[in-house]
Amino acid sequence: MVETARRPTKLQLDLAKRIAALACEREWPIGHHLRESAIAEEFGVSRTPVRVALQLLADRGVVDSRPNQGFFLKKQLEQEATLKLPGARDDEIRDALLRDHASGKLPQNLIETDLLRLYNVRRSALTRILRSIAEEGLIKRRPGHGWSFVPSLGSQEARYESYRFRMMVEAMALIEPGFRLIPEKISQCRADHAAFLSEVERGASPHRFFEINSQFHLVLALCSHNRFVVQAVEAQNALRRLSEYAEYADLDRDTLRRSCQEHLQILDLLERGENQLAAELMRQHLARNIDA
Repeated sequence: MVETARRPTKLQLDLAKRIAALACEREWPIGHHLRESAIAEEFGVSRTPVRVALQLLADRGVVDSRPNQGFFLKKQLEQEATLKLPGARDDEIRDALLRDHASGKLPQNLIETDLLRLYNVRRSALTRILRSIAEEGLIKRRPGHGWSFVPSLGSQEARYESYRFRMMVEAMALIEPGFRLIPEKISQCRADHAAFLSEVERGASPHRFFEINSQFHLVLALCSHNRFVVQAVEAQNALRRLSEYAEYADLDRDTLRRSCQEHLQILDLLERGENQLAAELMRQHLARNIDA
């Protein structure tokens, strides 16, 4: 079996799982032609990540890759959980580690020997996972040995101050003199939201919306073309990942749908040049979370 040459990204792994889940849900028969264009339209993405995701499925023996013909379903999946993809184990452990910290199951300071036992993982994999989390600014090495989480939004007071800060920075960023939309990023942002809305009734992952949500706020910060706004939003996204990531599992469909639709309304206003209205909607959007 020929594996893909480069390590797949989290987006590509997620897309491969979603394609497999779709095949299961729609009960596609063996031999079904998985057309790149149709799948790209279904999930609101371009054909390039779809092609990589299909190749990942081919590497796992789920689909056949036929030269000059495309990809065809090789076997039927009874459930998405049966699909094993490279890197999926790392993501599972990473997510579990962040959830456990958010719920108070992990201490502020981490010792690798304890983590090896808790998550039943090889040392090389744990090192890779911890370095990945450190690159996101969520943990840092302690002098001597071990790791420690950065200060988070664990208290209600810190959460309140965080959202008040975001209301000031993110709302005002939309009326910065240098604000201008970055078309390709806005287009991708819209596509991600549209795909999520189409899936929310079928039980789309709330944690996936956390990623879409974080990216939305970062994209608008980038559109401000103010480096300090970007730094502030990146820092807040990192803090939210530590404190709010676990909470997303408890969000109901109506809350997820409303948040997603408000994001799209803000984009609509910005594309019409109504930045003052967009800034006010952003302020209201963030204010709803203060007492949530």
